[in-house]
Amino acid sequence: MFGVVKSLKLRLWYPAMIEKEKKPVVLHPIFFALFPVLFLFSHNREESLTPDQVLTPLVFSLLGVLLLWGLVNLVWKNWRKTGLVVSLVVLLFFSYGHLHTALTGVTAAGLNLWQHRYLLGAYGILFLLTVLWTIRTRKKLDKLTAVLNLVSFTLVAISLVSVSAYLIRRGAMTRSLEDKTVGEVPADPTVRDDYPDIYYIILDAYAHEQTLKEIYDFDNSEFIKFLREAGFYVVPEGRSNYPFSAPSLASSLNFEYLDYLRGSGGDNPDISVAFYYLIENNRAVRFLKSRGYKFVHFDSGWSGNERNRHADLQLRYGYSNEFLLVLAQTTMIIPFRRVLNLLAGDHRQRILGIFSGIAEVHRTVPGPKFVFAHLVCPHGPYVFGPEGEEREVDMVSLTRPGRHRAYLDQVMFVNMKVEELLEVLLAPSDRPPVIIIQADHGPISVGGFKDPSDRFLRERMRILNAYFLPGGGDELLYPAITPVNTFRLIFNYYLGGDFPLLPDRSYYRGNETSYDFYDVTDRVTFSPPAD
Repeated sequence: MFGVVKSLKLRLWYPAMIEKEKKPVVLHPIFFALFPVLFLFSHNREESLTPDQVLTPLVFSLLGVLLLWGLVNLVWKNWRKTGLVVSLVVLLFFSYGHLHTALTGVTAAGLNLWQHRYLLGAYGILFLLTVLWTIRTRKKLDKLTAVLNLVSFTLVAISLVSVSAYLIRRGAMTRSLEDKTVGEVPADPTVRDDYPDIYYIILDAYAHEQTLKEIYDFDNSEFIKFLREAGFYVVPEGRSNYPFSAPSLASSLNFEYLDYLRGSGGDNPDISVAFYYLIENNRAVRFLKSRGYKFVHFDSGWSGNERNRHADLQLRYGYSNEFLLVLAQTTMIIPFRRVLNLLAGDHRQRILGIFSGIAEVHRTVPGPKFVFAHLVCPHGPYVFGPEGEEREVDMVSLTRPGRHRAYLDQVMFVNMKVEELLEVLLAPSDRPPVIIIQADHGPISVGGFKDPSDRFLRERMRILNAYFLPGGGDELLYPAITPVNTFRLIFNYYLGGDFPLLPDRSYYRGNETSYDFYDVTDRVTFSPPAD
């Protein structure tokens, strides 16, 4: 047995022994097909990705390479030479976006090296030279095949080790969180069928009216006026409790600050696992289910709440996910807008589907029900014009004014769709619903996350926050209420809860792997007015 294993190792990996051993099997195209997807997965752990989100691109990459390799070999019947060409195609395809990003802003001899005409030209020349050399060479390529096998296998192995370690840590963290899920849910022996439906609609990165006026030179007063005339209380001093989607939603859905997580340690590269666990296994859903509510969940396309296993009804309108979009932008797809816009079209379908889906759920699903819809809009990708018209995705070339315009276009689009939706939700009814329209955080136009300026914090943490609370619930609202108190107030008034309101504070963290948030309330408050 030892002799067989030793012989296999020599045949596959040691070029110096190839002449004395059997020719190595050509495996590197397969390994190179797997590596880019696994590498991106292993380097995006902060997004708390799950294996099933990565499985589809992994399978497509592998099948694509096998199909290409088979077709090329039908014409050129030499597995070593065709394997070399196919591996080159894979490496060029998956490296293009990375190189394009790295070269952005770099010039040489007056040429903008990141422009597609230069990059594609360079890639084309490299490809042709390699093919010509491969055709003309009389070498058997056994040594080169063995080296490429070793290199590609090593790259995949390193990524697999990293991914496996992450999944083990993820499982351990999830098990530890199960023991300290936020808050007990008191039983209610008087479950009634006249509880109001509750719609929790998150408009990702929707800025406060003042932010839109001061930074984006955009007057959003007509939309705010519409909401108020429809019966909404639009929080004058709307602020988020946290500056990122994951901690923001983990906090609001559990109506608790996240200080207790500090006991899990200081820095942790897998911190988002905790946030995403709390989003899926949140206290609001547990409380509402104990009161007889159905839970309707919409797939957002964002890994933090793409699905929820506790949902009674889960609706999905798009098929791509955040990981697939990021992966596509690392490839040679990006110069070809029509191909990239296929993914943009999927995102459009999801956003439009969620808006129409909420209205359909309102009409067809009996209550009481809790409807949670997180729309990744007006946050990018910027795929809508102000009237909902299709926009081509070209984020890399957008200037700052261009990004401002694209963001505002989506703000106007969202305004239009919200107005249409509210015509359905607010139709005369014996049991009017509770509706929360809230941003998880604000946008970013200038500055960076580390050492943020006051201007940056105000833009990032001042948000749209609007409540429709029928039957007098709006009388309990106040000018500086933050999302952490949203469900405390609603559950107390409508469902017999007994949750004392918490201080309305805003917290920030500059290190994405740290649990240590620091208080920035005084830097984002509206009183006294900001400079």
